[in-house]
Amino acid sequence: NNIAYGEKEPDVIINDFKTFVQRACNALPHVKFVFLSLIPTPRHKSNGEERVKLIQAVNDKAKRYADSKSDMITFADCSSLDFVHDATMYLNDSQHFTPQGHKELAQFLTPIVQRVIA
Repeated sequence: NNIAYGEKEPDVIINDFKTFVQRACNALPHVKFVFLSLIPTPRHKSNGEERVKLIQAVNDKAKRYADSKSDMITFADCSSLDFVHDATMYLNDSQHFTPQGHKELAQFLTPIVQRVIA
């Protein structure tokens, strides 16, 4: 999630993902993808509203791209789930999930992945 440090702009992130999808599909024509939304972590929020807006811009662009390729890409938006806004779900760096945070994320993603591979 390099957007937190200004290393990549939203268009660059999405273009990188599009390139990845194209290359993967060339090698594996029936592959499916789940794009997990970027999460505005407490660390991002502490860096200012501009960081949060960049994250939302990536998520908006990713959702539009996934919707345009809905036969092969599912957008999984976890950015509004309660647990991602709970500071106790993050390690001391305020960026990475605790084991409980990972458990919550897995509970969110499992049915999505099961639906994609069904």
